[in-house]
Amino acid sequence: MLIITLNLFVAIFILIWAYFTIKTRHMARLAKKIPGPKQSPLWKKLLTSRQNSKSTGMFQNMVQISRKYESTFCFWKGYELFVFVQDVKHIAALLSDSEEVGRPCIYKYWEPWLGSSLAIAEGQKWKIRRKLIAPEFRPSTLESSVQTLNSSTENLLNRLATFTGGPEFDVHPFMNLHAMDNVCETFMDAKINAQQNSESEFVRAVNAASHAVHERSKTPLLHPDLLFRMSSLGRMQARNLATLHARNKMAVEERKEQLLHTKDTKDRVPIMDVLIERSKDGRVSGDVDPAEEMNTVLIAGYKTTAAALSFACWILSRHQDVQEKVLMEQKEIFGDSDRPATYRDIQEMKYLEMVIRETIRLYPTVPVFGRKLQKDIDVGDFVIPVGANVMFLAYQIHRNPKYFPDPEKFNPDRFLPDNVMRRSPYCYLAFSAGPRNCVGIKYGMQAIKGTLSAMIRKFKILPGSTPLSLQYKIMLGSRTGFKIRLESR
Repeated sequence: MLIITLNLFVAIFILIWAYFTIKTRHMARLAKKIPGPKQSPLWKKLLTSRQNSKSTGMFQNMVQISRKYESTFCFWKGYELFVFVQDVKHIAALLSDSEEVGRPCIYKYWEPWLGSSLAIAEGQKWKIRRKLIAPEFRPSTLESSVQTLNSSTENLLNRLATFTGGPEFDVHPFMNLHAMDNVCETFMDAKINAQQNSESEFVRAVNAASHAVHERSKTPLLHPDLLFRMSSLGRMQARNLATLHARNKMAVEERKEQLLHTKDTKDRVPIMDVLIERSKDGRVSGDVDPAEEMNTVLIAGYKTTAAALSFACWILSRHQDVQEKVLMEQKEIFGDSDRPATYRDIQEMKYLEMVIRETIRLYPTVPVFGRKLQKDIDVGDFVIPVGANVMFLAYQIHRNPKYFPDPEKFNPDRFLPDNVMRRSPYCYLAFSAGPRNCVGIKYGMQAIKGTLSAMIRKFKILPGSTPLSLQYKIMLGSRTGFKIRLESR
């Protein structure tokens, strides 16, 4: 019986080996010409899964490896080939083509939450969603959202005021709740009052579901859908996603009811209204679910904004000269008035925008993102094969001295118009680049500028004693928090 069992095990192993060898043969042949540690897909499947599950994590490993290879390099994780692109010429060739790229394998862990929404859609589905959603970030929409931003920012300032003159504190939890309030009211017409009730069912569900995605992505045993659904983590995620999906569907149904009884378009809800209207009159495919898109807007909108705000506060606390220049610009716009910012005011904050862009050069909120090739693409030096997961390590590209001299130095003047014009647009990937760049760039920048404007006019931001300790959990963050101190102005 033992011999039969062993023979069966060997036979299964040989079949698996043969399947993956055939499946990856074309990729393996082309991958040999790309720099990087050389291994076979089969054995790398066993080795990297174990290595990347350690606490250092895949992101930290890739930063270390990218410093060894000056340009593009590849490695195997399981039978998946990952090509990390660091050369601007290669980046431009890959990101300028929206037709021949899809989502990388690691994005599948978002499917239970985001479905087939814009963030992870491919092909024709992506085109339909992008065509519908991109126009919703027009200037008139941005202007109408400023009042909501100001209301949420006022709540934030009231909470931060309790720390003036006190010890250091972590500003990130406050930015998280502020950004969540702002995004939900702007795009879902939902007042979730996260800042007043950080332990609400909705807030806890968002945090728990996010935690589940991160834990699954770094745990190889949970990668198969069946094993994940059977695990305690999978069951926990399912419970919390049920809460979020129900809340989003309720918001959509309530908005549908409102639209039936009003013709007033002054108080439009961006994205949600256009999806509801076009689904209703048949101008959009029935598989475009407004509730799914709300999930994408929530995650992409609030997490990136909160992370950028937290890094900006930390940076400004340690660069008082830059903070003083920001304050001088604010005084030129507002004088001594403490009135809320208008849309036009925010457009005038040129230096503050340079500060924000330099902050997320050093600390991109999405430090790595990817695409999956639908065909072989010749980037000049070699051919990247169909099926490869192409990854763009923005964190390290932004620290390449070829593109940003003295890259570790915080210098907002890098983003003076003349300096920007001298650089390739593909060496700054804070918002991705090309046809699939971040659709909400202008909204995110407006939210960050409006918040920092109010904060800097009210408080002097001082450094805490705790340094950053970077970690990557869905967004770039800090294990030690973002410790600052505040003084009233």
